[in-house]
Amino acid sequence: MRAIDSSWTTRSVPWPENILAAVRAYAAAGEVAWLDTAATGADCGVSLIGIDPVAVLEQHVGSPAALRIPGRGVKHDASAWRLWQSAVGRTPPHGPLKWRLGPGWVGYLGYEMSRQLERLPTAHLHTLTLPLCRLWLFDVVIVFDHNEHRATAIQSNGLREAYGLTPKLLEVTCERWVSATRAVSWPKPADVTTCVFEDRATHEARVRAALERIAAGDIYQVNLAQRTLVNGVDDPFHAYGRLRDINPAGYAALLKWGDGAVLSASPELMLRAEEDRLVTRPIKGTRPRIGDEEIDAVRRRELLASEKDAAELAMIVDLHRNDLGRVSRYGTVQVTRARDLENHPTVMHTVAEIESRLARGKSGLEALMAMFPAGSITGAPKISAMKIIDELESAARGVYTGSIGALGLNGDLTFNVAIRTAQVCEGVASVWSGGGIVAESDPAEEYEETLAKARGLLAALDVPVGAPKSASLREVAAPATDHGIGVDAPEP
Repeated sequence: MRAIDSSWTTRSVPWPENILAAVRAYAAAGEVAWLDTAATGADCGVSLIGIDPVAVLEQHVGSPAALRIPGRGVKHDASAWRLWQSAVGRTPPHGPLKWRLGPGWVGYLGYEMSRQLERLPTAHLHTLTLPLCRLWLFDVVIVFDHNEHRATAIQSNGLREAYGLTPKLLEVTCERWVSATRAVSWPKPADVTTCVFEDRATHEARVRAALERIAAGDIYQVNLAQRTLVNGVDDPFHAYGRLRDINPAGYAALLKWGDGAVLSASPELMLRAEEDRLVTRPIKGTRPRIGDEEIDAVRRRELLASEKDAAELAMIVDLHRNDLGRVSRYGTVQVTRARDLENHPTVMHTVAEIESRLARGKSGLEALMAMFPAGSITGAPKISAMKIIDELESAARGVYTGSIGALGLNGDLTFNVAIRTAQVCEGVASVWSGGGIVAESDPAEEYEETLAKARGLLAALDVPVGAPKSASLREVAAPATDHGIGVDAPEP
C-alpha cells in the first residue's frame, strides 16, 4: 500500500432531535456500526456512527478470516487476529484527536475468538449463527460529544485512497447526515412470535456441577450463563431503541449488516488504551433493582456487606492485574478503585478499576489480545474455567462475553465486555445472561441472578421475564437451522 496522508478533517454537523431515527435514516438499509454512550454521566462521553466502510474483516467457523476491500479483492489468513494485526500495521498512525473515538476499526470479537489465542475446546462452534468476528474499517465517522452536546464528522484524509478506492468528499457525508436528522419515527414492527427460556432445573444442575469442580480444586470461580431464544426480531433498530430507553448503558452498541445484528447495553469496560495508559473495570457482584428506594437501599447495603461478592471481585481483580501485567511496564499495574458500587436501571453492581502503563514496543491491540476474553466473564484460573464453561454450557456464546468496540487510527482503543447483549440472525435473537460461581454460591440464587440481568434486554424484545414457554428451543430456532442455532441446546 502507498503511504497515506494521516491528517484529519473535521466538520460540525447538527445534533439530531431523534438520534435513533437519524441513525436508521443515515444507514439507509445498509450496514451501520453505532457505539453508543447511552447512559447519562457515562465516563466515555462519546458515541460514534460509521457507514460505508473502506474494508470489512470477518471470519466464519470453518473458514479462514477474510479482509474484503470493496472492488479491490480479498486477503485471507487462518487467524483473524493475525490478519487484523497485519492490516493495522500497514496503516501509519494518525495524530491525536480531541475525542476518545474516531475513524478506524469498529466491530465485535466473539467469545470463541479466544480459541485462536489459547488451546481450548471447540465442541459447540457449530452452533454459532454469526461470524466469529466482524470489524469495519471506517475513514469517516460521526462522533457525538455528549458532554458538550456537539456532533462532528471526522475524516481520515488519505485512508480510502491508500486502499485503492476513490476518495470521498466529507461534504457528501455531512449532507447525508443533515438529511437523516430530519427523520423522526417509523412504524412499530409486529410483535415477537415465540420465545423460550432454559428451565430452572437445567441451570441449577449446571451450577451444582461447577460447585463440584470448585470443591475438587480444579478452579476457584467460573462464570456460567444460560441462553434464551426469541423469534420474530425483525427490526433490530426498534429493539435497540427500546433497549436504550429501558437500560441505557455506558458501553452500548448497535451493529447491523445483512441479516445479522448485535444489540448491546453493556455497563462494563474491558479495556481502554489511550497513548500508553491502560484501564480495565471488571464487574462482580449483582443485586436486582426494582425502583423502590427502601428496598433498593437494603439491597445496596447487602451487596456491599457480602463477603462472597467481595471475594468474587477480588479474585477477578487479581486475574485482570495479571493479564495487564503481560503487556505493561514493570511496576505500573495498580488498583485505583478496589470496590465501588454502581447503579444501573435494572441491577446494581460492584466494580473495580485497574490501571497500568503500556510497555515500550507493545500496542493497544496487543493489550487487547492479552486481556481477551475478560476474566470477569470466565473465572479463575482463566483457562481451566473456560474449559469448564465449554463442558457445562449448551452452545457457543458467540458475541456474548466477547467484546465490542473501536480501535482508532491513532492507536487508541475502547472495548467493552459484551454482556447484556443480543445477537440476531434471520430474526432469531440469542440472549445470554450469567454470573460468577464460587464455593458459597446457591444454585437457586444464581438462576434468579441470570433472570435479573436479562430483564432489560428481554423487555426490549417485548419478552417479559417469566413469560410462558411458547415453543421448544428447536422450534424457535427453525428459521435459522441452516446456521446451527439451537442444534445441541437442551429441551426445556
